[in-house]
Amino acid sequence: MARSTTPEKRPGFFSQLRTLFTFTRKAFPWLPYVLIGILVVGAAIGVGIGFLVQPVAWWSVLLWAITGLMAGILAAMMTMT
Repeated sequence: MARSTTPEKRPGFFSQLRTLFTFTRKAFPWLPYVLIGILVVGAAIGVGIGFLVQPVAWWSVLLWAITGLMAGILAAMMTMT
């Protein structure tokens, strides 16, 4: 039988994240709480920086909150590895 010319489909990005999360959660059952905490702390740090940078404007606080959330997501992904 001849081989198929189509390459085999690899798992997607979110499928790999889900697999990594379930694998890590088996070893560390407290993992979901830590990941949520990291996200909240990252967003809170972003909001805090938004209020500290002068002049304080609503869009500045919002952008810093989004930046803090992205940093929190990065830290949470690093925690899972």
